[in-house]
Formats: sequence, structure tokens, C-alpha cells
Amino acid sequence: MEYLESTEVGDNIPEGKNTAENIESLRKAVRALHENKLVFGDLRGPNILLTEGGLKLVDFDWCGEEGVVYYPANISMDIGWPKGVGGGEKIRSAHDREWFRMLTGTEL
Repeated sequence: MEYLESTEVGDNIPEGKNTAENIESLRKAVRALHENKLVFGDLRGPNILLTEGGLKLVDFDWCGEEGVVYYPANISMDIGWPKGVGGGEKIRSAHDREWFRMLTGTEL
């Protein structure tokens, strides 16, 4: 574990920080997971930090092998989750892709 000088992204990548470089750093992180058959599951702004080196993922509690990991039974549905997300449902890469699109306005 390392300490990162950073700010939390929040609901959206802040104006002026949604640069091609920052978006690409997030894209690389999510693609690296997917290429290894892993899903993140909670690709929301609070789990993305803005650092000097780009956007970084944090909070890997739900991360795991696609088709093997599930959303917690008590997941809060008050959040605008992608279609198919729910308590006890399998975490899918499609959910990560939808979150990425919502956060960045671009495709993974």
C-alpha cells in the first residue's frame, strides 16, 4: 500500500482534469483488469483518485474474476448503477464499461 497525494474524483472527473492523458490512464487500468479476466465492480468516482501521475483506482473490495464475484446482498440501489447491477448479481465487465462511459463520456 502506498500513500498518494491526490483528490477524489467524486461524481465526475473535474472540469480541466478530464484530459486525454487522465482518461487514458484510467482506461489502461480498467483494460488491464479486463485483460486478466478481472472486473472492478465499483468504478464510481469515489473509488478513483486524481494524482500527479493520472487517475488511479482504489478500493478493490469487489474486484475479482468475472463470473465468480458478486455484488453484496446489501448494495445500495440509490446509486445510478448500470443495468444488471443488484444485490447478489454477478459483477460483469459490461458494468465497468458503462461506468467508464458515464465518467468520461468515452468508450473503454
